[in-house]
Amino acid sequence: MEQVKKLSVATVFGKIKLSELVEKKVMPVMEVFGAAVAVKSGISNFGEWRSLQGTFRATNPVTRQVFQGSTLFLPEVAMIPVEVALAAGARSVEFAVRVLVRYAAEDEGHKAGGSAYEYTFESMVPPSEDDPLERMSKRLIALAAPAETAAEITRPKGK
Repeated sequence: MEQVKKLSVATVFGKIKLSELVEKKVMPVMEVFGAAVAVKSGISNFGEWRSLQGTFRATNPVTRQVFQGSTLFLPEVAMIPVEVALAAGARSVEFAVRVLVRYAAEDEGHKAGGSAYEYTFESMVPPSEDDPLERMSKRLIALAAPAETAAEITRPKGK
């Protein structure tokens, strides 16, 4: 396992080859898990940046090389949920995500002159019981169940 100063798609996966992405449409570029305790931000020659501080381990999904570090740069789509949890008062946010890159052809909605790809992510672990969206989902399912049962009871036979 290689210790690095900062983890990011660039340090874990490297350069995204557009020709390969066009062919595959979606590619995993990093699997990462850890515990974030803070968000750090700053300004560089490339503009504003934000990173997570904590303990993280990332794997290159192609080579399976493993990296570990205390600073993590995630694509914004994956960063925001962790930032929100920290801003809501969590002392630490544990997570495990697979970061993917998806080809965004001009005729499929990407702006001319913009990036030919976009990042997305998927959780590598099921949601915890105290996840607010999971709690709401269970409440909605519970509310829908009696209505479906009532509809079945009042539905005429054979229809």
